[in-house]
Amino acid sequence: MRKYLFLLLALSVIATCNAQEFNTPDAEPLLYKLPLPVNKENGKVEFQEVLDVAGKSKEEIYTLSREWFAQKNGSANVVLQLEDKESGVLIGKGKSGDADFLIKVEAKDGSAYYTMTDIVYSYPSQQKTYPAAEFLADKNLYKSNGSPNPTQQHLKEALLITNDDIIDSLRRSLNKSR
Repeated sequence: MRKYLFLLLALSVIATCNAQEFNTPDAEPLLYKLPLPVNKENGKVEFQEVLDVAGKSKEEIYTLSREWFAQKNGSANVVLQLEDKESGVLIGKGKSGDADFLIKVEAKDGSAYYTMTDIVYSYPSQQKTYPAAEFLADKNLYKSNGSPNPTQQHLKEALLITNDDIIDSLRRSLNKSR
């Protein structure tokens, strides 16, 4: 009986310690700590991904991408601006919250190349736009006294989530059966 009481007490202590580890006031979400991908040539934040679309031709991928642009009105509103069927390129402008960006999809046989670039934050009341690379730089994620800047951190997290949502949405559209 003593063994079981000791075991029960030990498990309770371990469970309490583990719970405290995750519920400390110092715990911060880590998503904003991820680095943003910056194009070394132009200094702009630029997300890129190759989407595998095995078994589909360039023409099928182009058509599915075009349909995706026409239907994309979720967390990020994306409007098609340029179509080049011969080269398989579609370019659209998107907006999510205060962020404006450009989306490019390039269709190839069996794959699609996705790029989100030219990301800027627009504040019409200030008549200013801020490039994402500058606006969401690590130095701006904290105030001068070292405390977190929750607005900047939230905007960076929102951008990362928006990009992931767009890629997931495009991937699902490209892989659906016709």
